[in-house]
Amino acid sequence: MNMDQRSDKVGITIETYDKIVDYYVRTHQHFDFWDEEYKQFGRIAKRAGKMLDVGCGPGFDEEYFSPKGFEVTGIDLSEKMLIEAERRSPKSTFIKMDIRKLAFPDSSFDYLWCCASILHVPRGEIGETLKGFARVLKGNGIMFLATKKGTGEDMRSYPDGSERYFVYYQRVELEDLLHESGFDILESHEKVESNKDTWLVFFCKKKG
Repeated sequence: MNMDQRSDKVGITIETYDKIVDYYVRTHQHFDFWDEEYKQFGRIAKRAGKMLDVGCGPGFDEEYFSPKGFEVTGIDLSEKMLIEAERRSPKSTFIKMDIRKLAFPDSSFDYLWCCASILHVPRGEIGETLKGFARVLKGNGIMFLATKKGTGEDMRSYPDGSERYFVYYQRVELEDLLHESGFDILESHEKVESNKDTWLVFFCKKKG
């Protein structure tokens, strides 16, 4: 897909993130919803290493992991989000890249962090996207993945009318996709946000 063709749902989502970066940071920067998952990831990882954050947004996760010794590379398609991420975490590396088409060599990373990113990937492309995640991880590499629970897809609007594209999954459906894409599930749980959205949370290990 040519991401310069803004008529597609993913393109609309990118445009929205470019527009609302200040609002997003203002409403999310003290958001401690994932604090326990940060700690759990550290317990599973046991040591720092090279981490890829797919769909890094404004760099909140880099702010947590970089000071703990992780060598973090964040990728996103929103240029404005990447600018904010570079400001927040200057020791991390940030690259404009499509998470569906990772331009890294095989086995480049020890860890992969995927928080609220695959929910913007069209359902027909999720299998190849997850296989790409497995490809860039080293053997037995660890992945964190969180996405919204539900069925179907929709466009969600901000107060200014800007829209984002969302795809939802049931737990068993995503478990099957992860196994088919080369991952073993170490632990999984569901987590309810204050707005009543439920998140599916997985800690996975690359097979082999």
